[in-house]
Amino acid sequence: MAGDVAVTVDAARYSRRELRAEIERITRQPWASLATPQAEVVGVAPRADGGGLRVTVAGSTAAAGDLSAIRTSGMPLTFEESATANVADLSFSRVDDMPAYYAGGRASQWAGSACSTGFAFTAGHNTFLLGAAHCSPNAYDMYDGGGQQIGEVYDTPNRDLDVLRIEARADSRTFVGNWASSATAPVYGWSGNLRGNYICSGGSWSGTVCTNVVDEVGVAHKVTDGVHVLARGVLSSTLRDHTIPCQGIPAAPPARVCGSRFWYIDIKEALNLYGGTLLTD
Repeated sequence: MAGDVAVTVDAARYSRRELRAEIERITRQPWASLATPQAEVVGVAPRADGGGLRVTVAGSTAAAGDLSAIRTSGMPLTFEESATANVADLSFSRVDDMPAYYAGGRASQWAGSACSTGFAFTAGHNTFLLGAAHCSPNAYDMYDGGGQQIGEVYDTPNRDLDVLRIEARADSRTFVGNWASSATAPVYGWSGNLRGNYICSGGSWSGTVCTNVVDEVGVAHKVTDGVHVLARGVLSSTLRDHTIPCQGIPAAPPARVCGSRFWYIDIKEALNLYGGTLLTD
């Protein structure tokens, strides 16, 4: 019949499960296996044809091929240089950020507390960073990993939602990559949460972890390919009956607990609480 089009369907070389397993293997490698001064892996995603993985690199794609976490992959890899994520001046990183502050950096009110900055937003004429209320017993100053003041917890932290806001010089970017990463990516907007969604968490102690799946919504963190980030929420706590070995910073406090299941505050609820508007690129 005139106008008919022949269609051939070929099986993908790898299943979705195989691709996800290899992404998890790569992203769980120590930071030294994923970054050098010349290149840092900031994103790993399945290729559209199921024939391997697409690796997004801040810096030299040629140098990225020599990273041990990448060199040991048994799958075909396609490299692309990120246009927005960057290996930045190491005068700032997740471990010790500087103004204007980004999401995913170290934040604390006392030495050794394992907290991170959340996404930036505006309310009225002020700029804020979101954070978890359990990180601040009271409305005191928050400090970065180098001891520099980030800003003041603006009002009484909301214990019911486990959220607070820090008045600070902040910008619409988030750290991506491992616990010591200096690579960043712009925040383009926010999105609601639906059961079954794949999401990435990005704290200053574990770094970016993109093997999370939303299990429940409405109970009572961002989706990224290393280049485009949508804010989903603020990390709150892990379930202690689902503990797993911690990844990320090697000298973490012995009392640190990591889990395969965790809670986070929906970004819409957090912004509505403060009458805020997410800062975006």
